[in-house]
Amino acid sequence: MTYRLLAFHAHPDDETLSMGGSLAKYAAAGHDVTVVTATGGEEGEVHNHDDPDEVKTRLGEVRAVEIRDALDILGVDRHAFLGYRDSGMMGEQSNGNADSFWQADFMEATGRLVRLIRELKPHVVTAYDPFGGYGHPDHIQVHRIGTAAFYGAGDVGRFPLEDGEQVWEPSKLYWATFPRSAVRRMQEMQLEAGTMTAEEAAAEPAAGSRDEDITT
Repeated sequence: MTYRLLAFHAHPDDETLSMGGSLAKYAAAGHDVTVVTATGGEEGEVHNHDDPDEVKTRLGEVRAVEIRDALDILGVDRHAFLGYRDSGMMGEQSNGNADSFWQADFMEATGRLVRLIRELKPHVVTAYDPFGGYGHPDHIQVHRIGTAAFYGAGDVGRFPLEDGEQVWEPSKLYWATFPRSAVRRMQEMQLEAGTMTAEEAAAEPAAGSRDEDITT
């Protein structure tokens, strides 16, 4: 049997960093895989260009190309943007941008994803854990909106059917996360390589989820 998977992510590259292996696995097995990206990743960092200041002004365009290339490598042939702007890291001025995902109206944003779920009819939906992995505003919103849309797609009281729509209730919802033991090991490797200081490691939030809370 062929199953349909809808993976909801915050920015271009999150799909690869958090569950690229799973996406490639299920696409290669012949299942129908869709990635939905909430934002264009406009507030991301630029590391590998000769003129980072120039690239920053059109970073959304650059990352749109990057995600197309990444999904092609992963074997995923369907992708959609939810249409919001990157909110930046928690506490940054960009959190207040009216077009940012962090400022999105909850019901309106959930409704956008509900429409896609009803159209694509996935058996499985993925979002993030309640902390968004490491406290990024857009990752937290992916948890909130993704979870609400999973249940909302079958709720015509909250989200009335539009022309041609049909109710759809996905079978399973998974929250993509990292075990904290793996996060600690990554920090240790960075400390050993000299790419992170002890002060930086101590200042990082408790990213990921407790190992015992991860069931799949």
